[in-house]
Amino acid sequence: MNNLAKAYGAENRFSPLQNRDELIMSHLPLVKYLVGRISAKLPPHLDQQDLLSVAVVGLITAAERFDPSRGIQFKTFAEKRIMGSIMDELRAQDWLPRTLR
Repeated sequence: MNNLAKAYGAENRFSPLQNRDELIMSHLPLVKYLVGRISAKLPPHLDQQDLLSVAVVGLITAAERFDPSRGIQFKTFAEKRIMGSIMDELRAQDWLPRTLR
């Protein structure tokens, strides 16, 4: 298991809120990487900062819902959550229905 996941799941002198914050802060570069990877394929009129804020919300949600007992790394879990939140935001901004795309 990931060391961060072990730290998140283990009871130590930090409160669960501090462990969650450590997970979030340590995985912010992942958010920036994923937004950069997606925004390169998008039209220029979409703001990268909007996607970044949505991705950070996805990371926070991932940190709250992560269960280290499942045996997966937090990075893998968070990546799926972040990509999902970005895709949801892109679909919400799109004026064309998905069936026409």
